[in-house]
Amino acid sequence: MAALNLRSRVYFPYLLIIIQNITVLVKSSSPSSDEEELDEKTKEALEAQAGMNTPGPGEIVTALYLSKIIPDMLDRAPNITVNITWPGGAEAKLGNKLSPKEITEPPQSVTWADNNLKPTSSEDHYFTLLFTGPDHPSKINPEQREFLFWHQVNIHGYSQVSHDSLVAYLAPKPANGTGKHRYVFCVYRQPSKLDFDEPAINETDYEDRWRIHWDTRHFAKKYNLGDPYAVNFFYSEFQG
Repeated sequence: MAALNLRSRVYFPYLLIIIQNITVLVKSSSPSSDEEELDEKTKEALEAQAGMNTPGPGEIVTALYLSKIIPDMLDRAPNITVNITWPGGAEAKLGNKLSPKEITEPPQSVTWADNNLKPTSSEDHYFTLLFTGPDHPSKINPEQREFLFWHQVNIHGYSQVSHDSLVAYLAPKPANGTGKHRYVFCVYRQPSKLDFDEPAINETDYEDRWRIHWDTRHFAKKYNLGDPYAVNFFYSEFQG
């Protein structure tokens, strides 16, 4: 019971934010058990947020709960988003939909500094960037959760211009018949420049055993990274 009370205290503020920001999910009767109906409402809510230029903490935590990234991958939501832009102009926007053809190449711009949070100097700040998929090989059967698509560490400052690459970028390619997949970017602030003992992956191989069963929570705990500093995500599905 004590554990239940503690968890309630931790998540209660997030639940209040969700109620305030996504009234479309509030009903006068009990929630439906129909998964398709819930998915449709989630889609509508996320699409409404996709046009926001600068989402606030309320919008971020709401999007993460509605998409079930919390609790599938994360326990807490950060206050800012990581801004991702691919060659051609495609952007991740808290649950928008991108085609596999738009994200074939590595992003050309990755930044996460916020005018309200950015210190006057970034010289002593290092970050980790993760790009993973919790729905591999499918959302219904995510037996390989998470799949690691990209991993950079010791990023100096507030963009990935100066960094150490642990895992080469591998473009998501959802299989036919597996529906929409979630793809998540997480940035963690490191306590210092670190030595990482995870194996480096330079090959772009979907069968690489080191890419499957990635655990973002475990990685953050192992290196004392705390909660994510910034986050973003998008959906994608098979395109013939």
